[in-house]
Amino acid sequence: MADIGALVTICAAARKSGPELLAKVRAARLSQEAQDLLAGAADTGEYHVLEKDQGSHLLVRAGGLDFAAPNDPEQCARYLQAFKSLCERGYIQHQSGLLFTLTPAGFEAARKLVGAGL
Repeated sequence: MADIGALVTICAAARKSGPELLAKVRAARLSQEAQDLLAGAADTGEYHVLEKDQGSHLLVRAGGLDFAAPNDPEQCARYLQAFKSLCERGYIQHQSGLLFTLTPAGFEAARKLVGAGL
């Protein structure tokens, strides 16, 4: 299971990878869960990654919504994987503690999704 420190590392590595690599990674299709997460943070740009059940599951919250039911480990895993994917694309950066935010590229992608009605 990933921890918050691993997510911080993924976000930092993506930001250092350079624009050419990020462009290739961003060209890949987003999962439905990744689209949900982007759209959920389109207004505030904020994500909180919360530990549930004494660290057995991580839960992503954006726009006041929990993405996954805390008692559904499969759903938690799918949204956590989607969150990692957004970090790898350079769409999310770590701010402090449990707080992550969209990058400028993340805001752009989120607004495109919301504008397209997804």
